[in-house]
Parts: sequence; C-alpha cells; structure tokens
Amino acid sequence: MTFPAFPDSIDRNLVFDFFWMFSAFECALKRGDFLKASRNQSPDSGTDNADRRCPAHHQQRKGRAAEADWDKFGRVIDSEFAKLKSPAFLTAVARIKCLSPQRQINANGKLKWDPVKKETGETDAAYTLHLLRTVRNNLLHGGKYPDGGPSRIAPVQIARDKEILGAAVIILDGCYELHPDIKRLIDDIARGCA
Repeated sequence: MTFPAFPDSIDRNLVFDFFWMFSAFECALKRGDFLKASRNQSPDSGTDNADRRCPAHHQQRKGRAAEADWDKFGRVIDSEFAKLKSPAFLTAVARIKCLSPQRQINANGKLKWDPVKKETGETDAAYTLHLLRTVRNNLLHGGKYPDGGPSRIAPVQIARDKEILGAAVIILDGCYELHPDIKRLIDDIARGCA
C-alpha cells in the first residue's frame, strides 16, 4: 500500500514556496531573539507546569519549546511595513484580509470555523502576520475541509486557497527586506549556514 499522491488540484510549487519561506522566517525569528515567553513556565524551574506533573517528561526537557514571536516582529516592522508601496504587496495584503483565513475550533465536539479578528492595539503588520500563521496552521495541520472532507471541496474553495497562499508568499517576500538582522539570518539559512 502506498500513501496517496499529492492532489493535482493543489499547486505543489506554491505550497512548497510558502512552507520554505515561512519556515525560514520562523528559524530566523527564533535565532534573532524574537522568542515568545512561555505561558506555563514556572519562573524557577525552567520547565512548564505539565513537566512538573510528569517526572519522566521533566527529565527529558531541560527548557521550554522555542516559539517564534511573530507579534513582536510585527510590532517592530510596523512602520517599515506601512511604507511598502509595491502594488503586488499592497494587493496581497488587501486580499488576505478580504479572504480572511479562519481557524478551526472545537465547539462542543463539532468542528466550526472562527474568524481571526484584529485585536485591539494590534498593528497592521502584526495582524497581517497573524493571518499568515493561520494560513500555515490550516495547511500544516490538515483537516481544514469545510462540510465533510476533501471529496466535497468545491473548485471555488480550491481557487480561494490558492489565492490565499499566493498572497501569503508575496507578503513574506515583502517582509524579507524589512529587518536587516532577520534578512541576514534568512540569507544564512538559504546558504546552509544556519
């Protein structure tokens, strides 16, 4: 038995471009000190609360999982982000907001869609990057099919997903130039020096 082939209806090059760019950004942000603070870390232990409940798990983890802080990055680049005037970039930002990628939630045992709303005080750059993380989550974690499964995906949904991914790639490409240290780290990753 062989795993099913990648669906022809999905643009494999676009998916790869998005994952490559997003993962390079994630790596660069973590290496460039854009790290999220742990929510569950106790200040004195160096581990999170779940580790303290499981002695074996505690022994395996000496620290907490590193997560890129896209929100902080969005705040830092916000003024430069606002200065980007490339028509392709401006169109991509407008499209991703208009298409509004949603996140899937568990509502009492039923899968539902929840809109990603701009938070009070969230900068435009941070909100746009929040939408990109939603795109990544939807693509990477799978199971994001509306009403039943992949066999029920309408051609309009496939076209929408392709448009969202295309906009996300253009936005990541635009953000690449906005922070010199992150750009340098991405360049190092691309050269295999990371």
